[in-house]
Amino acid sequence: MTRSPSSSGWTPARSILVIIAAVFAAYANGLGNAFQYDDRHSIVENPHLRSLGQAPAFFAHPEAYSRDPDKAMYRPLVLVSLALNYAWSGHAPWSYHVVNLVLHGLCAVLVWALLRTSAPPARAVFWAAAFALCPLATEPVNYVSSRSELLAAAGVLASVWLWRGTRAWAAPASALAFAGALLGKESAIVLPLLLWLDDAARGGWDRRRLRRGWGHAVVAVAYVLVQAGVTGFLTRAVVTAPVRPLAAQWATQAKALVYYLRLLLAPVAQSVDHPFTVASEPQAAVIAAGGTVLSLAWLAWRARRAWPGAWSGLLWTGIALAPTCLVPLNVLVNEHRLYLPLVGLITALATVTGTVDAKVVNRHLRWAGWAGLVLFGVLTVARNQVWRDEASLWRDAARRGPGLVRPLVYLGNDARARGQAVAAVGFYRQALALEPDNAVVAANLANALEDQGQSEEAAAVLGRVLSAHPDWGEVRYNLGGVLQRAGRLYEAREQYRQVRAGSPHYALARNNLGTAFEGDGRLDSALVCYLQALAAAPGLGEARRNLERLRHQAEVQLEERFAAGPPAAAEHLATFWLAADPDWPRARFFLAAALFAQQRYAESLRVNQELVDAHPDEAEARLQLANVLAALGRREQAAAVYRDLAGRPEAGAYAEMAAARLRAWGQGGTQ
Repeated sequence: MTRSPSSSGWTPARSILVIIAAVFAAYANGLGNAFQYDDRHSIVENPHLRSLGQAPAFFAHPEAYSRDPDKAMYRPLVLVSLALNYAWSGHAPWSYHVVNLVLHGLCAVLVWALLRTSAPPARAVFWAAAFALCPLATEPVNYVSSRSELLAAAGVLASVWLWRGTRAWAAPASALAFAGALLGKESAIVLPLLLWLDDAARGGWDRRRLRRGWGHAVVAVAYVLVQAGVTGFLTRAVVTAPVRPLAAQWATQAKALVYYLRLLLAPVAQSVDHPFTVASEPQAAVIAAGGTVLSLAWLAWRARRAWPGAWSGLLWTGIALAPTCLVPLNVLVNEHRLYLPLVGLITALATVTGTVDAKVVNRHLRWAGWAGLVLFGVLTVARNQVWRDEASLWRDAARRGPGLVRPLVYLGNDARARGQAVAAVGFYRQALALEPDNAVVAANLANALEDQGQSEEAAAVLGRVLSAHPDWGEVRYNLGGVLQRAGRLYEAREQYRQVRAGSPHYALARNNLGTAFEGDGRLDSALVCYLQALAAAPGLGEARRNLERLRHQAEVQLEERFAAGPPAAAEHLATFWLAADPDWPRARFFLAAALFAQQRYAESLRVNQELVDAHPDEAEARLQLANVLAALGRREQAAAVYRDLAGRPEAGAYAEMAAARLRAWGQGGTQ
């Protein structure tokens, strides 16, 4: 498909410019696309991304990956990039898409850089452009949370390119790129095998090359230890809590390899949710798939001497797919998993076409190749439109997989978010007809029913879910909300109480339990609940506002009781609030004032001193402390407190009162 290197005119600058231009031309219509499904919990509602000051914590706390701690992932480089995006544009999606697009462009240029060492310039540009325009890249580019795939691929490709260098710094730089790839996604752990493969394809492997890779070994071992210590993801996924038995996983992935091969060779009929099922036993499809994979491997092995580049490219594809085949994951097949394996197929095709080119390819076939690139571009532009928003994405998935539940659930979620409760109920009912025992769908249906004002049916649906899943905190929290809004406060409180500590909804349930108590006039119980909510989630703004509102009500109540008398009644009320909320300074202040009014000066002094020690900036408490000292005849100590207070301009009227008392004693101001 190329002319000779000397006559092609494909300089490095021109080649890179063409590749970058192709990337941006194909994806320009996707820059305005919305955030998609997992983007909500990992980006839009993830509080950890809203300050760049939290970036160091990303490297030690995998729970920062999501709003929900149970979705923790150790991908700190992804979080740093997302935090930078938030600092740039907040939650406007366009900047996130720009970064994904730049990363894809970088990967395409690195593919070109790897190809140009073994292929003529025009062929290297052609196949790098094929990678750039391939519709299989639309998922990692359009789906912001799939940035992990782009970062890992960029790190792996950069590491391989640097590894080929001969300068002293090339190997350490390659190891550093490997570390960056791992901090993007754990699947980059296959890089050492890819480096061995690259060496083997480029003329052999020896002990000198092994010694040169010590940095990569250190990075790999350190990363595995960090993963084990920080997240334990691999241990859980493979040993302690796999999502499916390993036998079922490997049988399923035998089918998946053939499915992936079909997608790689014919990237059409794409979907965000492919209709693919678990193989729980050696079914005929599994046996046929396994036979197909082994046959293809045998044919590739036989062709390794004739086409060594093709053999190494296909082996690259297999190695890059290995992690998702070996480790059980919730989603059986995903298009973004083909991003790095696609490089291997591109390499194989570049090698094969180069061999054929020298013998039989003519001008017409070269034009057919460039027409194929145009077709790839058209398919990519069309696929970007599918990723426009949640409704278009999941409508497409539902059309391609009419028996799938997940597209219907997401369509229901989208309809509910748009305020289309009737449509949401319809989608959820369709999903339940396919899977009657699906508790997630039932819970979503209940929420949509309540949106329609059908609280009784919503409560009944949630009750049925809880009968099968009594420890599901989110459903109890939702049922409590339904009952509370229906005025059934006692029943609501019982549901909130049963949301266990450790549940992501525990703090929310405690807050709502407080509002339910407050609705019954039980302010002390409400106060305790708000404090518990804040102890579990200090950043829960609703609980903080409820607590401040309740404290304000209590302060008004204390002032009224103190003004109406007798002081003993104010003392009793202040003692009650202090027992319920020991950290609230105003309760301690009113207790000290009530004791003072009863001339119980020694007790008042003790309470006042505790208050000033804990809250040294409370000016009114300092004035009251001086008054108590004066009443006890400890005039010098009282004067010292008055002078200190009078010297604080920020104390305002209390400083003026302290200065007036000093003048009355003939001591004048702060002298």
